[in-house]
Amino acid sequence: MVNLVLHELPFGKGRPWLNGGGLTDILFGGRELGSLFNVQTGFPLMVFSGRDQSNTGAGFDRPNVVAGQSGNQLREERTARRWFNTAAFVSQPFGTFGNTGRNTIISPGIVQWDASLLKSFRFSESKRLQFRFEAFNAAHHPNLGNPDTTVTSTNFGRITSTRLNMRELQFGLKRRSVAPDLWSGATDHRKNSSVGRPTLSVEPSYIEKSWPRAQSSPLRFA
Repeated sequence: MVNLVLHELPFGKGRPWLNGGGLTDILFGGRELGSLFNVQTGFPLMVFSGRDQSNTGAGFDRPNVVAGQSGNQLREERTARRWFNTAAFVSQPFGTFGNTGRNTIISPGIVQWDASLLKSFRFSESKRLQFRFEAFNAAHHPNLGNPDTTVTSTNFGRITSTRLNMRELQFGLKRRSVAPDLWSGATDHRKNSSVGRPTLSVEPSYIEKSWPRAQSSPLRFA
């Protein structure tokens, strides 16, 4: 689920409040708030034995499921140290195939909120400058990566990384110029008259300064 909102604040010249112009408009006018909220469920994962127990040379064996055990744990029991019930899986006997099904484990989902504050300065009818402050993963929520699903691994059932970066802050300036209207010179043969007054727009140029971005790093356990 993705929810996107961009709201222009009702302050400044031509707005309901603080519309006196001058310094008031410079301080409070031309402001916008943006919000992007993204929620996703986790992806299905398979559990692997970690060795060629079937003696087929393929190396993609799945283990056996312990009778009476379930691989997935309750939501409140899931942690980065033990995302699923590792006791539910054991390596199958040599020369046999395991009975674990496909996609039996569900990975962590994604919850991310991005926010922005924009302030536009108008120097003339054709020249504008926009200041942008953007916060990615503004809530600083850890979106965990996939757990290790190999039975023979020392990290079996553990999550040792994050799927997305933690909070990132970014500042930027966007300049936009719009040239005066030009006659197109196009002719409508049905009416024998010139039509159209297109506006020639110059693509925005960006000057951005960012904070050093936090990189996805391994989770360490004491």
